[in-house]
Amino acid sequence: MTREHPDWPIFIKSFNFLDYEVIQALGVFFIAKSINNPRYLVYIANPYGEVRNAFQSGLDQALLVESSNGAISRGYLPLLAAGARSERNCFVIVLRKPEQFVSDQASGKDSAIGRNCVQIPISIYWDGPDLHFLAPDVAG
Repeated sequence: MTREHPDWPIFIKSFNFLDYEVIQALGVFFIAKSINNPRYLVYIANPYGEVRNAFQSGLDQALLVESSNGAISRGYLPLLAAGARSERNCFVIVLRKPEQFVSDQASGKDSAIGRNCVQIPISIYWDGPDLHFLAPDVAG
């Protein structure tokens, strides 16, 4: 998909501080695979107001800064630089259990950024302490 539209930005949406390493790894993966679309991190910190310890809050803050300022070494650009590019002709990867993401959208917890983008069919999400990787259903 990205080779057909190399100018379309890719938005990585995360709602969980536990995604920190996944986000960093995705950046390296894109670079290694020469996927050069502009990339932006959209981090929604603690959307349900859960109690955080210092370590968890630190990861929230690190991801907020990475979203805001970008991380050139990982290929992420500052989110403000995306401007109107987040409204159409773009891709989004959502790091969230599909059912939870639907709930987030319905309750207004999801950012409007990337909402109308083509979703890259990948499911990487946390369920309690377990990280899940689900391949897209290519059978249909």
